[in-house]
Amino acid sequence: ALLQDGDGDPLRAAAGLPLAGGGSERIQITCHPKRTDRLSGAAIEQEAFTAWAKEALTADISEVEKRFAVSYPYAADTRILSKTSVTALSNTDAVIIESPEFAREHKIAATDKGTAAHQVMQHINIMPHTANTVKTELDRLVQTELLTADQAAIVDIPSIVEFFGSPLGQRLCASKRIEREWEFNHAKPANALFLNTSSTELVLLQGVIDCAFMEDGGWVLIDYKTDHVPAGTTLKQAAAKHKNQIELYRQALLDLTQTPVKQAYIHLLRIGKSVEM
Repeated sequence: ALLQDGDGDPLRAAAGLPLAGGGSERIQITCHPKRTDRLSGAAIEQEAFTAWAKEALTADISEVEKRFAVSYPYAADTRILSKTSVTALSNTDAVIIESPEFAREHKIAATDKGTAAHQVMQHINIMPHTANTVKTELDRLVQTELLTADQAAIVDIPSIVEFFGSPLGQRLCASKRIEREWEFNHAKPANALFLNTSSTELVLLQGVIDCAFMEDGGWVLIDYKTDHVPAGTTLKQAAAKHKNQIELYRQALLDLTQTPVKQAYIHLLRIGKSVEM
């Protein structure tokens, strides 16, 4: 391309080609001697090479070996994840909010009741509720496409009313500051997140806090769960597997806001019960 343009005349002249009649002061071309000429001048005789090879076999190469044997002292850090999530660290099953279109039937299955309730708790207006006000809210969520009509139809309205009428729900309604679906990114030392390392390299922790509200200068944390609670299982047992997740949320909330977390709860949506952690 350069040869076809007038600016390439210095190169055309060096190659003995006709000039294009352009020329440019912006381009300077230096032609180096041919590589073969330089190499041939540096060639040595076979005998000299043989002598050099013998000398190389007896040379002290301890310093060379020492340098090549050096290992990177932070090799373990290169195997640490640079980013992780609260869900990944808590070893809990992911919740599918909505089935893909190809797998969806005309009516939602009963197993989706918990998922629908979780959606409601994310978007419902925070206030003391009755059955009628919850129905009004469900209509609003359907109209704003935050909930499907099928989902709204299977929401357990009494459990929503029960939550907002509970001591925890009343405290939530009374709060002056409420945060829901609060996404965060928080840099934490690797050894604070992973059990198999002592590294203090920073790892980006990502998460979403379902609900947190301010009360008397401290946060109250609520995490909604749609777990199935088998018969004979106590509330403490049902919530126990989420302990690590709650602790990660608690620490992130403290570190990022510099405000203590006075209490943390798991709210089991399917049975309408809250468990303090």
